[in-house]
Amino acid sequence: MKKKIGKFLNSENRQDKTEEFKTRPSGNDSGSIGEYSQEAGNSDIRSKQKVKPTNGDEQKKNLKRRKITPHRSETARLPGIRHAATLNLGHSRSSLDNPRACKDPITENDALTSLHQAIAVVLSKSQVFTVFYISFPNGKMVEDRFGWEALEALTGSTSHVLRQTTAQLRSDRGAASLNRTFADDFVILCPSHKFDSHVRHQLAEGLARHIAVLDDDLASVSKVYVGMAHGRQVPRIHPERLVYRTIQHALHNAMDVGQHVREAQARILETSMENNDFMLHYQPIVRSSDMSIYGHEALVRCTTQELASPLVLFDIAEKTKRARKLSRMLRRMTAESVQEMPDEHLMFMNLHPDDLADPELLDPPEWLTSIGKRMVLEITERAAIEDFQLFRNRLSTLRKLGFVVAIDDLGSGYSALNTVAELEPEIIKLDMLLIRGIEESRIRQDLVRKMVSFAQTIDCQVVAEGIETKPQMEMVRSLGCHLMQGFYLARPAPQFIQKISTN
Repeated sequence: MKKKIGKFLNSENRQDKTEEFKTRPSGNDSGSIGEYSQEAGNSDIRSKQKVKPTNGDEQKKNLKRRKITPHRSETARLPGIRHAATLNLGHSRSSLDNPRACKDPITENDALTSLHQAIAVVLSKSQVFTVFYISFPNGKMVEDRFGWEALEALTGSTSHVLRQTTAQLRSDRGAASLNRTFADDFVILCPSHKFDSHVRHQLAEGLARHIAVLDDDLASVSKVYVGMAHGRQVPRIHPERLVYRTIQHALHNAMDVGQHVREAQARILETSMENNDFMLHYQPIVRSSDMSIYGHEALVRCTTQELASPLVLFDIAEKTKRARKLSRMLRRMTAESVQEMPDEHLMFMNLHPDDLADPELLDPPEWLTSIGKRMVLEITERAAIEDFQLFRNRLSTLRKLGFVVAIDDLGSGYSALNTVAELEPEIIKLDMLLIRGIEESRIRQDLVRKMVSFAQTIDCQVVAEGIETKPQMEMVRSLGCHLMQGFYLARPAPQFIQKISTN
């Protein structure tokens, strides 16, 4: 990636025109914001100049005159904010000056509060500067799905790529800085260049390729939007404030890029729904006691490449207000597939939080009620339930129709065991993050053991989800989990698996 960036940032196109910043004489507004640095001169003396006292009439005349026709020499003599504008960067009264240097603990990059020196260096190289805002909007989705460790590993790895890019920019342009900003985002600050648009595209494409190499699953949910904005030094605007405003513009630009992407994704989703470009895969849920199959979880797969990840699919459906329409389509597909499933098995079907307000589910058609006793409705514990009484009433309606209720991803969301106590499910599915590494973690073992004990007191079965190794399987069986699910037992398949073999 460094070589590709360098392709557009070769030394022949550098901006090598560098001038020393000079302090502007008091009362002279010709110049730019860059002239705040270098010579302090008598700035301390000027900042303490006293304005000659005047009587009340003269003060009113002065205020009136300034309001109608401001006189620059008078403005330069005013104390406070206006007077600070005539001083250099190092001696300004702005609260933005001389912030405490701060290092981001994850990436070891400078945090935004340490931009002070970087701004002075970049502005000394060019009157016009560029801010690249690198946004990772799906950080929460990555954290929810894979855990905070995965998100921090991803952040650190992408930071390494950005450091290489920044070093190349610094070499070609004489100055550049990389800083971590809000949440999972980054900012690159450098002198402007005619190839900025190429750098922007290279950043977006290079980061996407890097993430794809790291992990296919991460790549399916990790999006990168790169925004860009230019700042030009102008008289009387503090340089740091100008840079921060330019960062805001670059952020909005990145959000606009994301909006265009989401609009395109919405069109793709609508087309996929019209063409029914969906299919179901089934992953068996196995009894710990004898390794027999208890049921199957229906998992949607979209044949459209852009929507191949279920996380991305439902994220787009939510953001484009198509979640209910998509859920209805998938319920119909799931109901039809139940007819092909062995009679003694149950079908587990995920519900979107909005589904419990859907009249079609609360007053379902005959094709859905006819299979109610064979259906397990999974409600994710990640969903924030505001009105438990209303939620319970709706679940009661579904139970009367024969549906079984399961709480999915227990231990990952907002209220954990409180959700179980309020909703009284028949089945609890433990979040896979609790199962990952359980064979080596006494804390995870104790948590699962206590959850199983709690479930037994309310006559509830526990599913250990995300089993990927034999030691994990043996551990959850020893801890008393009633049911198991995971790649070690069987991967999702387009046909119903009839028998489990772990040899």
